[in-house]
Amino acid sequence: MQNRGDVPAHPTGSALEKPQFRSDLSVSLQRGGNTYIVHDPVQQKYFRLGRAEYVLCSLLDGAHRPEDAARRANLLLGKEYFDAARLSASLERIAQLQLFAGADQQTHLERNMKAAQLRQAQRVSRLNLMIIRLPLFDPHPWFSRIAPGLNWIPGWLVLLTWLALVGAGLMVLVGHWQEFFSQVTVAFSLSNLLLLYGIWFLLKVFHEAAHMVVCYRYGGEVHEVGVVLILLFPLTYVDGTTSWGFSQRRQRLYAAAAGLCCELSVAALATFVWAVAPQTLSGSIAQNVIIVAGVSSLLFNANPLMRFDGYYILTDLLAIPNLYSRGKTYVMAFWKTIFFGVNTYRSNYSGWQELAIRVYGVFAWLWRIVVLLTLFGLSLRLLHGFGTIIAASALIFWLGIPLWRLAHVLRTTFQVRPGQLRQFVITTVLLLVAVSGGLTFISWRQSVSAPAIVQYANEHVMNAQTEGFIIDVNTFPDTLVIQGDKLLRLENPELQVRLKAARLELEQREIESRMLFLQGDEAGRQSIELALEALRQEIIALRDDIAGLVVSAPVGGRVVGQQLRALHGTFISKGQELLTLVTEERKQLHASVSGQHIEGFRGKAGQLIKIDLRRFGQGIVAGTITQLSPRASSEIEFPAMTAIAGGPISVKAASVSADGSEEPNDLGSYEFFSPRFGVVIALPQDIGKQLRVGQVCIIHAQGPRIYLWYYFRELLRSLLFRREGQIANFSR
Repeated sequence: MQNRGDVPAHPTGSALEKPQFRSDLSVSLQRGGNTYIVHDPVQQKYFRLGRAEYVLCSLLDGAHRPEDAARRANLLLGKEYFDAARLSASLERIAQLQLFAGADQQTHLERNMKAAQLRQAQRVSRLNLMIIRLPLFDPHPWFSRIAPGLNWIPGWLVLLTWLALVGAGLMVLVGHWQEFFSQVTVAFSLSNLLLLYGIWFLLKVFHEAAHMVVCYRYGGEVHEVGVVLILLFPLTYVDGTTSWGFSQRRQRLYAAAAGLCCELSVAALATFVWAVAPQTLSGSIAQNVIIVAGVSSLLFNANPLMRFDGYYILTDLLAIPNLYSRGKTYVMAFWKTIFFGVNTYRSNYSGWQELAIRVYGVFAWLWRIVVLLTLFGLSLRLLHGFGTIIAASALIFWLGIPLWRLAHVLRTTFQVRPGQLRQFVITTVLLLVAVSGGLTFISWRQSVSAPAIVQYANEHVMNAQTEGFIIDVNTFPDTLVIQGDKLLRLENPELQVRLKAARLELEQREIESRMLFLQGDEAGRQSIELALEALRQEIIALRDDIAGLVVSAPVGGRVVGQQLRALHGTFISKGQELLTLVTEERKQLHASVSGQHIEGFRGKAGQLIKIDLRRFGQGIVAGTITQLSPRASSEIEFPAMTAIAGGPISVKAASVSADGSEEPNDLGSYEFFSPRFGVVIALPQDIGKQLRVGQVCIIHAQGPRIYLWYYFRELLRSLLFRREGQIANFSR
């Protein structure tokens, strides 16, 4: 990212009696002839002056009064530009920018006070451990040697080449989007994080080098390369302040966008490598380059709300320097107007530029709050004990210091302007009442969704009724059968031998029973009768086992079984699963619902629910909820819905597998981040016929009413605490 110096957006101060424009300032005219860039070598800052202001400054030689210089400037400009009010405002602004040589005692005191405040703010900023700025080295001695060799490079040719390269890479990526997206989840696996970081580091080296090359190409200099640690994660930067002095806006845009364009160029080249060999090691590395260079650059470097490359590009496009500080000044002045009734906002812009400043200021202020809350929560959750120290330092810097300043302002206001203090108290109370009312009464219906996988509704699992060797296979997977069709035949000669022996023993026992009856031995005959009954039951069981050697279809349907051919000649134990018969028309969805969204499904058995089948060309259809599991589980039942198989549900590595042993390479070594509930949805038969088992879709339901206070409470909890396995209930 490129870093440029900023200047105060709203100067204050008094004009000198006979001011003189400093002779040590360097001035360059920007293309168009209406804007001058002033470089202050003492402050190492750049300022922009309009043509009229520069004409006035050039006439302030220390020997004439400002009124005389203004009259001469009006003659040179050809119109009465500087009246008394505009002259006073211009002199005040130029004096605040410290562009006058010599000053009275009051101005010296103001400068010293401002410098002391700046040094104090810099010392305090070092206490913020969440964002640490570390300058590393001055690259100027090296790049100054290669600068003369860069003058021959035409900027327009580089731009056209870049557009062609990135356009071609984008077309290749769009043509293979499905294949690329299906492999993205693998890139974010734990085993791949080290490779991602290495690629990111190399890309950032190219990124910053591109900024410096373009800066030196147009006559600029870079005197600082460093690292900004955000939650101890390093982000590189270069100080490209001298790019403010480029005479053409096109040159400044090139310098600001150079790093972003360099990363996108690398991503485009990586797209070609990945498209040629996506399944190879080089293809995997290329995909990681696309993710880091393409996605991260667009999300972070191109974001104008963050003071990275996108911000400086926007400021040049809008021709509004210091856009961030001007927007911040507007927001602060707005709150002062609300709480104290004092409008301190002054701007040198009007029309659409002033509107852009205000809109940007509001969005940047909101974005800053989001970023600060996110960083605060991440520091507590990811860095454990040390994260608490980092969060505490950030809390002091972001909240403690502003509150201390507010207390100082209130104390001063109470002594000087008690009426403003009264307005502050009334406004604060009204605002708290309004916020409390909003948190209490504002609510909305939660829209919940969950992934679901297509499964057969009626699965008839056929198990072996007896043991034996399979000698005949009359069916194959995906074969349609009707009731009574013979599917498999087993052989077990031992069953026939046992049946014959049981029949012989039965005949002998029956003869013994008749003899005892003739002899009148009733007790002995009853004992024989018990043995006869046991033999008859054994014979029935043996006959059933023999009949079970022929496996017939109990119902009609489609055969499911991937290993039927391999079963021929193998020994099958009793009860072993052989195959499954399913009804193709009868399918259902098995959804996996998070604990936060389960309330949208409770008590809705028999009700219709929306099913998004647009990716399969079926549009949005309705299904019926038939079953809801009473308990949540972290075990994975359908791997196709998880990230390890390209699905939408994130999983984590389980420390111990289900059987108590570590198995890092099988499904048992993964589990959900938090327990999930199972929901079964019946599909209409006409829809079920057109879907295939294993397809993953999304279901939508209307959840309970969410109240704003509960939403923010749960959001705060999620930021501050780890919540493994907890279930959020948003109902009031």
